[in-house]
Amino acid sequence: MSSWQSDIDKFLLYATISSVGVPSGPRTLDTTQALLRQELKNRLIHEGIGRGAGIPLENSVFHHLVMKTTLQLSDIKTIQYDRTGPSAYSGDKWKFHRRRKGIKRTRGAKQDDGTEDSDTGHEDAEDDVTEYDDTDIDDAEIKGAALGVEPSFDSVIHGQSETETWSSQEYQPSRSKKRHRQVPMMTEKEFQRLFYTIQYHLRHKLKLHLPFNISTGSQYWSAEFSTSPIPDKYNCQKPDIALFDFAIKNMGKTWADVLSFVEHTSSDLTKKRDIPVFWGSTTKAYLMLREQPWRRFVIGFSICANQLRAHYFDRSGLIISHPFHIHQKTGPVRLTEMLGTLTLSDIHHLGFDPMIHMCGGLGEGQPRQNIFYYGGSVEEPWAFLLWNEEKRMHETTILAMVKGIPNVVELIDHWDVYYEGEPDCTVHIRSQYDMGHLDDLMFHNRFHRHILLSPCGEPLSKFSSRQELLTAFHAFVVAHHMMIGKRVLHGDLSPNNFVVHDGIGYFIDFDHASILVEGTTSTYSHGTGTMPYISIRILQAMLDLAPFEVGANISGQDADPNNVDNFKVDNNVDLVPQAASALQDVNFDTNLIEHRPSDDLESLFYIFFEFIAKYGGPHGQLAPTWSRQTLPWVSAYEALGNADTHLALSTICFVKMGVLMQGRFLVAKTSEYFVEFRPLVQKWGTMVYNANAPQIR
Repeated sequence: MSSWQSDIDKFLLYATISSVGVPSGPRTLDTTQALLRQELKNRLIHEGIGRGAGIPLENSVFHHLVMKTTLQLSDIKTIQYDRTGPSAYSGDKWKFHRRRKGIKRTRGAKQDDGTEDSDTGHEDAEDDVTEYDDTDIDDAEIKGAALGVEPSFDSVIHGQSETETWSSQEYQPSRSKKRHRQVPMMTEKEFQRLFYTIQYHLRHKLKLHLPFNISTGSQYWSAEFSTSPIPDKYNCQKPDIALFDFAIKNMGKTWADVLSFVEHTSSDLTKKRDIPVFWGSTTKAYLMLREQPWRRFVIGFSICANQLRAHYFDRSGLIISHPFHIHQKTGPVRLTEMLGTLTLSDIHHLGFDPMIHMCGGLGEGQPRQNIFYYGGSVEEPWAFLLWNEEKRMHETTILAMVKGIPNVVELIDHWDVYYEGEPDCTVHIRSQYDMGHLDDLMFHNRFHRHILLSPCGEPLSKFSSRQELLTAFHAFVVAHHMMIGKRVLHGDLSPNNFVVHDGIGYFIDFDHASILVEGTTSTYSHGTGTMPYISIRILQAMLDLAPFEVGANISGQDADPNNVDNFKVDNNVDLVPQAASALQDVNFDTNLIEHRPSDDLESLFYIFFEFIAKYGGPHGQLAPTWSRQTLPWVSAYEALGNADTHLALSTICFVKMGVLMQGRFLVAKTSEYFVEFRPLVQKWGTMVYNANAPQIR
């Protein structure tokens, strides 16, 4: 468990990109990009542009991430696709090599008729080749690499002519050497083959130039997901070339397995910074961080119009490096160094937490499990990864204050994560940038810490019975009251902030909790909680801060609030106006919003309703009636990324009030498994509505 969610999860819309808590279903590209744009507002540093303009090339983040070697261009020119065949780099450019389907022998090998494999020498023949399959690297070679056994050069670098080759299937008995019509090969596969060839030469021929000892493990580049997305319930993303561990070559893969990626396009990122490769890279890095809490950062790369850039993502934002032309000047060396660092060096260069040990079942036929541990068993205290914002000791201070309160996890120990001799935080790599710039008001330095908590729980969705879930929510209300007595207001309630252990529910994640000043019952802060569970009163406070734009319209805003069953708010996602920079006009960081204990209790109600509507049985079993329409305000939250902010927030308040006004909606959406809870949810919903309804004097 970790507090590694981004602000897309915690502030804007955890329902859009996160795989936690909401129904599956397609999200529009415009919706995702609008939310990402808000997420990156003032958190993007693009070297050579804007506030990144003053960063000299030698201080680029690229050089912080990629280790410099002693390689020269003359060394690059020695890289070949086979022993006697063409160079990978010649004529001042990289040469992409094409492979024949079904052939795995070196150039000059004998064919079935005793003749030698040959090429025609035509310069334009390289575009007239047969597309090959995905199995560029034999299983035997994969197993050998995983065991540290070096395969032979001939068996790995399959030899074909740079221009044109002939297979025994294509060869005609009449010796006419008439070729079948050929199919051009995908660019991603060309890069895949080039990357592996460079990697091989670095490991075997050029290793003396590397400033590190080659690690015992091994990674490989694959274009297998360039045409089909990596499996994910909520996102269809296709990395052009992705980096994986050899040990899982023949296993199913998820975003938890992606080590890095390279996106390729002919578009120029310098001339147009809003191109799809930018949004795609950002989304893919988000998915990696979401599924890999053991990562300090994620580094990806783009090759746009032959310009190589590093894309560095961490919990404080994104940095895009200066470009290097992959064919010219120092670019070929930089590309080679990038491949060496990512595929041959220790995995801490990929952003792995140095204090976490990875293990899993990787034997033949065994399912793979991504497990990270610190020692001990599941019955013992469990480690919790933290990226604290601003206040390094804030959460541990809060946990000390609430110690002894039932149904709140207990703090056992805590410590900083050290990297290169210093406590790890996100400001280190940004120290050379102008962090005092006005645009950096939203920058948050996040400290990397671990804390040890007890007990070791599971997500609340793993409840084992109706009684267990109801008992847990009752305990949460009691614990909330006791925490207020200790002057602690959680302030960020969502399903992710509760666990269950031995039938008992526990509060967790106090990173955004507030300490109430003596004699007060509320607090003022920049944060507003996790959006789908924010109280109506706080939504209205946000509405007061939002600009009003004349002429904008949101479909359904004139609907009858008494007829919420027919209110199709889900359609709003694509019908709302495409106003530019929707939430960017609201400066929630410079305006304080009051947060009261009653706001947390209202959030708890929305979580309770989601559970009894979503689940049709214990242990996470979904109800057959569960759909996006079950929570009509979820789609309204998505509209925040695209619509006029004032009207979008108005719609959210309108939908929630309409649902609460009509208790029959809550009853109708409660699953059959929780049919006995229908009177409770109706009564609780009525209490929430009365607390928010205008008072008649």
